[in-house]
Amino acid sequence: MPRNPSQQYRAPALEKGLDLLELLARTPRPLSINEIIEILGRSRNEIFRMQNVLEHRGYIARDETGDGFKLTTKLFEVAMQSPPTAYLLGAALPIMQHLTETSHQSVHLAVASGDQFVVIARIESPADIGFSVRIGYRRNLVDSTSGRVLLAFQPELTLNPWLQQMADEGSFAIDKLKRELKRIRKLGYQRAPSTFVEGITDLGTPVFTAATSSAIAALSIPYVKCRKNTDHPTIDTVVKQLCESAAQISSKLATHEC
Repeated sequence: MPRNPSQQYRAPALEKGLDLLELLARTPRPLSINEIIEILGRSRNEIFRMQNVLEHRGYIARDETGDGFKLTTKLFEVAMQSPPTAYLLGAALPIMQHLTETSHQSVHLAVASGDQFVVIARIESPADIGFSVRIGYRRNLVDSTSGRVLLAFQPELTLNPWLQQMADEGSFAIDKLKRELKRIRKLGYQRAPSTFVEGITDLGTPVFTAATSSAIAALSIPYVKCRKNTDHPTIDTVVKQLCESAAQISSKLATHEC
């Protein structure tokens, strides 16, 4: 018997297609056929067949020049149709809408995807000035408030091996991060200056289901303080509103009332 059972059954054509999709997903610009061939080390005929099928099915598209290829949003759209994700969105969106109206801030919902988080929903601020990111936006879990909230509310048996692997790769100081995650668990939320945008304070808190104590999502607000809008809620009030909204979503998920 082979040592690794997963290598017993292979689907070369499928692997080629997945290689192409993953390459375009991690590349910030469109790639030409020649570039794809060179990077993947495949023949022109192999890449042409994969490109033709994926383009026909709508997973990739040509750029404005017609010479390069880029990933479309179809993979994301397919993932959003899965019952757990659709159910989460159905529970969260009405509550997120109300939260934007009471907080005068933009609201995001993010889930973990490997070692990153991905934004699956957003409601933009009704105020004249606000900050939001696009749906599908990704960042490393350890580099963001949403990501650290997701990490903080995972069981140690799940969290520790992953953190150790990342620490071994030199990504961060594991002891310092563990102390921060412990503080987040104690508070039930994180409030920290954005590591990405100057002047934004990131607020994040977990969303749960009844089936597990692990966070399935992070509800977050990139808090923008406007000097002239004194009628807007203070950041302390918005933190409270955020935590209450996340609890409402969790309750809705637990009781299957969405």
